[in-house]
Amino acid sequence: MKEPNFFLPALAVRRPVTVAMLLVASIVIGAITLSRITLQLLPSGFTPPFLYVTVPTVPTTPADVEREIVRPVESILRTVRNVQRVRSRAETTDASFAIQFVDGTDMTNAYNQVRDRLERVQPELPAEAQRFVIWKFDPDEDPLMFVGAKLRSNEGEPDVEIRQNLIQPLERLPEVSRVDVMGLRPIEVVVEVDDKRANAAGVSVAQLVQTLQDDNFTLAAGTVDQADGRYPLRVLAKLEDLQDLRELPIGPGILLQDVADVRVHRANDREIYRIDGQSGYIVAIYKESQVNTVDAARAIRDKLNEVSGPDKNVKADVFFDQGEVIEGSLYNLAETAFFGGLLAIIILFFFLRRARMTLVTAVAIPLSLLITITVMYFVGVTLNALSLMGLMLSVGMVVDNSIVVTEAIQRRRMLGEPIAVAAPRGAGEVGLAIIVATSTTIVVFLPMVLMSGSETIRFYLGEIGFPVCISLTASLLVSLVFIPLATTWIDTETSVATVPAVEKLQDLYAHSLSWCLHNRATSTLFITLCLATLVIPFRNIKQTDKVEANINDVRIFFDFESTTTYEEKVRLLDEYEKWVAENARDIEVRTWMTRMGGQWGNPQFRLFLEDAAEREMSREEVIEKIKDGFPTMPGSDWRIGWGGAGQEQSVTVDIEGPDTERLTEIGNGVALRLRRIPDVMNVLVGEDDARATELRYTMDSDLGQRLGVSPLMVGGAIDYALRGRRTGTINYQGEDVPLWIRNKADATTTRAELENIAIPSPLGGPGLPIGILAQGEVAPGYNEISRVNGQARLEIQVLTTRDDLKILGEEIDRELAGIELPRGYNVRKGDRFLQLAQEARDRQFALGMAIIFVFLLMGILFESFVLPFVIILSIPFAFLGTYWILYATGTPFDVMAGVGLIILVGIVVNNAIVLVDRVNIMIRSSQDRHEALVEAGRIRLRPITMTAMTTIGGLIPMAIGATEIVGVPYAPLGRTVIGGLITATIFTVYVVPIAYTLIDDLRNWFVDRFTSPSP
Repeated sequence: MKEPNFFLPALAVRRPVTVAMLLVASIVIGAITLSRITLQLLPSGFTPPFLYVTVPTVPTTPADVEREIVRPVESILRTVRNVQRVRSRAETTDASFAIQFVDGTDMTNAYNQVRDRLERVQPELPAEAQRFVIWKFDPDEDPLMFVGAKLRSNEGEPDVEIRQNLIQPLERLPEVSRVDVMGLRPIEVVVEVDDKRANAAGVSVAQLVQTLQDDNFTLAAGTVDQADGRYPLRVLAKLEDLQDLRELPIGPGILLQDVADVRVHRANDREIYRIDGQSGYIVAIYKESQVNTVDAARAIRDKLNEVSGPDKNVKADVFFDQGEVIEGSLYNLAETAFFGGLLAIIILFFFLRRARMTLVTAVAIPLSLLITITVMYFVGVTLNALSLMGLMLSVGMVVDNSIVVTEAIQRRRMLGEPIAVAAPRGAGEVGLAIIVATSTTIVVFLPMVLMSGSETIRFYLGEIGFPVCISLTASLLVSLVFIPLATTWIDTETSVATVPAVEKLQDLYAHSLSWCLHNRATSTLFITLCLATLVIPFRNIKQTDKVEANINDVRIFFDFESTTTYEEKVRLLDEYEKWVAENARDIEVRTWMTRMGGQWGNPQFRLFLEDAAEREMSREEVIEKIKDGFPTMPGSDWRIGWGGAGQEQSVTVDIEGPDTERLTEIGNGVALRLRRIPDVMNVLVGEDDARATELRYTMDSDLGQRLGVSPLMVGGAIDYALRGRRTGTINYQGEDVPLWIRNKADATTTRAELENIAIPSPLGGPGLPIGILAQGEVAPGYNEISRVNGQARLEIQVLTTRDDLKILGEEIDRELAGIELPRGYNVRKGDRFLQLAQEARDRQFALGMAIIFVFLLMGILFESFVLPFVIILSIPFAFLGTYWILYATGTPFDVMAGVGLIILVGIVVNNAIVLVDRVNIMIRSSQDRHEALVEAGRIRLRPITMTAMTTIGGLIPMAIGATEIVGVPYAPLGRTVIGGLITATIFTVYVVPIAYTLIDDLRNWFVDRFTSPSP
């Protein structure tokens, strides 16, 4: 029979010097680019369609923040083009907005529009509302490193010392763009009014406030047209310095300094930052955009060691380091490649029994990866978390083509052909098969990258898929060019030894396949029954949206009763920290950080554990030990986890409607139903289980009218007594700092002191106390108020020990089905359930398109409508192994398992392609179909087994959970692919020949039925 021939193997054997030079050039260029390629944590070039806005304000009630800040800002933000959803949150110290845009929105333009809208609405907000902050995701603007810093001794001014001895040395590094510090107390200028001096001068507080506001402002007043152009107009009345402020006239012959003292001090904003129980600072360090991440991290660490040594007063601990994460990921990649290569060598040597031939085949792994990194370098792709993920996926697959080529050459050597003939013919014989097999693996990424419903997913899958596609293409070239030539150099033996065990396996398979072909009905029934068992794991396997990271820290969150004072919180915090300090060695904690107040709300502990290699306990064991010993103080509660979640699974149910009070009533009823679900530990309505309480004053309107006292005057007096009044900003040492006016006496803190404050009547006569003018009452309030697209939203948090979201969602649906809601209100499961459903839809779509693409590609390359149907039948048997191995190991089906399932589509058909290709060659040589199928199966069993075993071997580090990228373990992906490969390999060598005969018989029947001559 005429053997197929490909020009590349023959050309490589004829031009050995050219190929050798190309090989050397690939290795040299690859080594150079590997040392120069940019390293970063996440890829640049894409901004997710989200913006986040924060408007800080002085402490007040969430209801006031919602009314005065959230509603006007929310209304104007919804006028921005392509806005899909605006989620607002009103809290005691700020209003925050999460803006989601339609996929494909130009985020630079969106950012500019949002900024423009906020500039317009800023003058309409209360004076207490500070300047807005807009955050847009950009990996180049993420902190390179987080550092916890404290002083060994607190002599002098701590803020000044930390700036001089830590921040400024870091800022001087050329690799550092900026350094942000949390824990520095902000500077403010305070006008402290002396009541006695003010009363003697006949000056009221209202007069002082009005004077400061009238004489200290900047106003943009439009534009003015002149002959030479248009000029922007600004009206300025700014106090230049503190001396100007002190000498500000407030009445005839009266200066501000006559009735008040002007002081500069650091604000006590009741935020706490502690390191190891001592007052400290959290330092965020940013790198220059063009600097290599790992190099920048090393330079920063060197500087930290220099400025925070044992003889220095500053002590710094690194909490998070992008460079360290990247180096760890690279190490994991190298380790995976090493063990994968080692297992491949062992497996190859078992089959080939020739050390030099085995080593040549195994070289395909590093050579293919070097070529891939070279291409990435020249097209501008960085080595980041996602591209490393793609490279790691490639490790187990890039050797497959070389195995098939090597085995074909080896088989021809066993038949007695000289190496010079066996090398090009063996490679040419399987050329079409490995081209088709490689193409099918590459093509499965197209539906994931090009057809996903989310631009974000398309971008990230593209970053993962690009290295995979390049490495597989490189492995194809290596197998067709370098492997044939290399075998002619190293194979000098005149005969090749056989492997008895492999021959016995081939003979056993040939006999069993022959029996199956003669008993197709029985075989088909047995195979169908095996496939039907897929129902068992499919129905019982757990589903989750979480990808648990191998992180090295534990977070503890605290909740307090709504009436707990700041001082009581600090006292409880001290007690909890005392326990951590006493037990740090037992729970293997290296250092810990405490945050409270401001954007952090209630206290949070973040315990950083010793390095995994130095610990005796796993992170899970540390958590259990903390649970067993951590105290619970009266008036407080704690939980371990992240965000609103505890160590238990946390899901949400959202209720939306026009009125917050009505939402709470509905939410309480929904919570009662949700608590009936098995394994639900607790249900929290709103931010906490108990609503906040607040003190409210209602004005006696009749009394106020008789005295000429308005509610605004009473409210202003209360506001001034408790907080003072902010009257703008003033320049101090080159910076604009807040300017406040307050009473010189101690701040009012109790209800009795507040109600004793007298409000003077504009009509004359003695003033009356607030307690007479207004009636105070304690009433329920809110810790926070949430809104979505202009409607109030109440979030119900469900804490459960169940981690199967699919079953949990079904039970929640059953409980919610019988609820009757008022018009305008609706209840739905939270974002985690929506995300899980969207992931399932995307995965099903990607699987379907991957199968279609593989089918079309095989039809094109095989020039057949029938053969693709035969090959496609191997795919369901991959799912059989995937679900059974996940079910047997108790591994939830998560995002990583879904990625592995899609990749399997392109991998498992390779065995069928290699087998069908050989069958076609033998049938074209006029061999009987039955004999051709049995003999082709016997011949191809060895390369099929070799490629499957080497791929499985390369994935074993993933499957046992030892491999991770950026802390994310690959166990679900590794187990998915391994399970699918095992069952697909076993069933493919039987299913494909049986299907081939059935479809061939069906085709012959159609031909005979519709093309037979008419009588």
